[in-house]
Amino acid sequence: MKAIHLVAIVLVALVVFGTEQLPQLGRWPGRTFSKSRQGARDMADGFKEEAGQQNAVGPKAAARGAAGRIIIPSS
Repeated sequence: MKAIHLVAIVLVALVVFGTEQLPQLGRWPGRTFSKSRQGARDMADGFKEEAGQQNAVGPKAAARGAAGRIIIPSS
């Protein structure tokens, strides 16, 4: 792609979106990527926290419900 093509694309985008919306459209992919990375990090931390709590309680106690009954997972 030549430089003249890039200039034409920028001019068309400027005419279509205007000078106010163009910077917002440029920030949108970065913000979306940042939010999805943060969400994945939060989810991984939650999994690690849950695994740590189950290991701290012990395998037999972790298998018991709130009423002290043993919960047998279905296959």
